[in-house]
Amino acid sequence: MTPRQTALYWREWAACRDALRSRGHRGDDAQRRSVQANALGERTISSKALTNAQFDAVLAKFRSYSRPDDLNAQLRQIDQPDQRRADLHTRIATLAESCGIEDGAAGLERYFKNWFRGRTFEGLNERQLHQLVGLLERRSAQLQPTAEAPF
Repeated sequence: MTPRQTALYWREWAACRDALRSRGHRGDDAQRRSVQANALGERTISSKALTNAQFDAVLAKFRSYSRPDDLNAQLRQIDQPDQRRADLHTRIATLAESCGIEDGAAGLERYFKNWFRGRTFEGLNERQLHQLVGLLERRSAQLQPTAEAPF
């Protein structure tokens, strides 16, 4: 998790803990781990090792206690994987254009066929989309004209 995610995690846990305590529950560290495990399908995992998808699930669970009447907050958290994917697609489209890759997904698939064998653009997972962004960023940087060095 990034430092910002870690800070958000602890802020949301504090709100959840306060809500639990106001209802007569312990709200201690054991309960935090229990709520988190419940959000992850009873899997125990360190909060430091959460993936983005797991982080989203835990935040949604914390908010279900701290903001039980705010369905939108919980739904936004559930929609985060789709939002991240859409943001990556937008970034990839911009980079592909700067690299001269045309034909949308078909052009991208021809470009990355050596890296993601047998995968379609829509079949790439979030990690692979991030890798594709990195590949396109490097290629785009190579194609940018460099300023001439002063003599």
